[in-house]
Amino acid sequence: MNTIASVTSEFETWDGIKLFYRTWTAQGAEQRNVVLFHGGHEHSGRFDELVERLGRTNTTYYAWDARGHGRSPGERGYAESLHDITRDADCFVKFLAQTHGLSLKLAFCTF
Repeated sequence: MNTIASVTSEFETWDGIKLFYRTWTAQGAEQRNVVLFHGGHEHSGRFDELVERLGRTNTTYYAWDARGHGRSPGERGYAESLHDITRDADCFVKFLAQTHGLSLKLAFCTF
């Protein structure tokens, strides 16, 4: 397997908190984008192996650390409400659209 290294950065949420995120980019001409969201008590680093296994060329993967998870600030594993997490997710997707040129046309998959 070819290793797809992640690049790390931060984005600012609706209330000014800076949350951590990772980007994995597999090189190729026609670019696809996938936004990954971790489950409770997890973090974006858990996606390293998944991205490695998927490893599809022409695909960039993005994943955040929700507040209180991974490298994002906040009480560990805690958010004030589901509403706050939803607003954070909305900020993340809009940030990616604005900063990385992603389309806001979304397709959801569940596993």
